[in-house]
Amino acid sequence: MSGRNITLNARQAAILDVLRSTRGFLSTTEIREQVNTMAGVVLVAEQVYRALLILERRGLVERVQVEGSVKAHWGRVGRHVDLGFRESSSKPRETA
Repeated sequence: MSGRNITLNARQAAILDVLRSTRGFLSTTEIREQVNTMAGVVLVAEQVYRALLILERRGLVERVQVEGSVKAHWGRVGRHVDLGFRESSSKPRETA
């Protein structure tokens, strides 16, 4: 994947922006709340979770276990910081 631009839809880009803006790990709920505030949209947990799974498959985020919590937590994968990201010009798909 290195050296290639990765096309993200608006939802995936907003989630990645939230994760870029934090040093730690966030739960799916925390990500949803921040995306809804920052992007002025109303996403539900399932939409955020599906987008996170796609970002995880692409190697852009990772799911981590936070001690003392049963919730899934997420963070950026450090080696992808310098990759070029661009938001897709097409409408976001409702399945991602």
